[in-house]
Amino acid sequence: MANPNRPPEEVVCVEAREWCVGRGLAGVHEVIWAREVWPVAGEWHVVADRCVAGDGPGVDREVLDAVGEVARLRLPRLVPVVQPRGVVVVNLPVVVSVVDPGVQRLVVDRPVRGVLVASPRFVWTFDDGSVAEGAGRVFDGVDPRVAPDHYVSHTYRAAQADGWVRLTVHWEAVFTTGGITYPIDPIDVTTTIHYPVHQARAVLVTTP
Repeated sequence: MANPNRPPEEVVCVEAREWCVGRGLAGVHEVIWAREVWPVAGEWHVVADRCVAGDGPGVDREVLDAVGEVARLRLPRLVPVVQPRGVVVVNLPVVVSVVDPGVQRLVVDRPVRGVLVASPRFVWTFDDGSVAEGAGRVFDGVDPRVAPDHYVSHTYRAAQADGWVRLTVHWEAVFTTGGITYPIDPIDVTTTIHYPVHQARAVLVTTP
């Protein structure tokens, strides 16, 4: 029984079985907890009690959705990087990247106990509709015009006051509880960065 008022080490499986036996039911007592997570995280409260055998009916879709929302709050918040910083220049590639945190393994206590494993996929959408995928890499001296596949990049052909790129991190996840693994609906987290796109002008200078 995952009681938020008791630490995990105090939860006794014998109690969970006795609860079911006392009611003439087979299996292990499972308590379903829920709480509001938006706009403000609320208090945990019991929404259901049931007895679940090892080959029982499994976890409801609503519970899996709640697990996904809990995971959304705990997964790493990734910060995209746009280079050059501040101002993008027409006809020069803008390079985008984000640190790839790799596969995440989260131990979940509520609404049910289990382990969630999530893998990230990175999608970059630019204001003109162009799409690129991958974590990319920060600029390391290699010219993106010579080696376009070295980075995740995009080239603007005209100046504009408000250019932007949106990074969507698609977390593909599964949740394992009671020895059964369930797919979780993809967890999408988006971040948008705005920047001006300027036209560079040639300037004639004299050498002293």
